Amino acid sequence: MEDLSGAPLDQLPMTFCGGQCWGTRSDKGGAYMIPIGNFLPTEDYALHADGRPDHAVDYLRFSANEPSVIAVTMRLPTLPPSNVHLPPDGAPASSVTVGDLTLLIADGTYFDLAIEDFGTVAGRVLRVASVPLASAPGYAAQANVDAIYALAPSGTFARPDLTVGEKATVKLGVSLKNSAQLPASAAVDFLVLGDDYASTPPTVGLLAVAASGHVSADGQSIATDPGEGISELTWLAVRRKGK
Repeated sequence: MEDLSGAPLDQLPMTFCGGQCWGTRSDKGGAYMIPIGNFLPTEDYALHADGRPDHAVDYLRFSANEPSVIAVTMRLPTLPPSNVHLPPDGAPASSVTVGDLTLLIADGTYFDLAIEDFGTVAGRVLRVASVPLASAPGYAAQANVDAIYALAPSGTFARPDLTVGEKATVKLGVSLKNSAQLPASAAVDFLVLGDDYASTPPTVGLLAVAASGHVSADGQSIATDPGEGISELTWLAVRRKGK
């Protein structure tokens, strides 16, 4: 385990999950070993690196017929400090801005935090790391994205009410600075990183289109179209439509 500069990250939870889970923590040198001892359909499994609270959370999806010993180094971006919090559950419509990102939050939105963040000091702090494409995980190149960000609190879902069931979600409008310098008024896709091991097939570790949008007429920003948005805080990417 390393940060983007190559410095080792120690004591981070590392889990290998799919139908079953195994886990460990990285040591002082950032090394880790997860003994499995079973034959598994590796295409249904992913490695989960939990960088909380100071680094991003990330997933590495495996392919079929991996070798019996899988040696991988995951690199997690550092999350810049922030004093911006997600609004209280059920609050009136608002917007919050951190770095390149602005979230447009609908009236009455509730935020369902991941269990790792619930009740912690950093649990509702919105943090955004802009990740250079040259340092981004492999799924960024596979999806041919133009810009990518790691968001925290990772795994947080926006919902209309926490009592209505986990499948109900609210769309958060997104506005980004046009750091990728896409052409003015160009159509774009917003993509988010999947983290669902239980879906068929699993979506974990794959970027998928979550919303459509456009570059502004002056070329300064990129925003989701009216009625479009994302429902989960995770890795967020933007790509010119049709690219």
